[in-house]
Amino acid sequence: MGTSYSILHTPAEAIYSAYTYYQVYVQDGGTLVYKGSTLPTPTGSPIILELTVSSSSDISGSSNISLLGNKKPEAFRQGPPGQGGVTTGGFNNIKG
Repeated sequence: MGTSYSILHTPAEAIYSAYTYYQVYVQDGGTLVYKGSTLPTPTGSPIILELTVSSSSDISGSSNISLLGNKKPEAFRQGPPGQGGVTTGGFNNIKG
């Protein structure tokens, strides 16, 4: 069973501060440069690459690229002093 992803962006739409992308979909005829290495152009059918992309500097290429990924987890917000990140009501103080 494959991994599921919650978001599909083009590199121009990508929000690297909020999402981490784990697959790159390159359509037939598309070009992809990943961390400075030019990958072969797919011919005849698209290719899906298992690559982690977390910054706009990680990839470049043609408009025939899509990124699949998930939202980054949100950090806990610091709770009141002496309560270890838990509010006085006993609930975790989660950033929201």
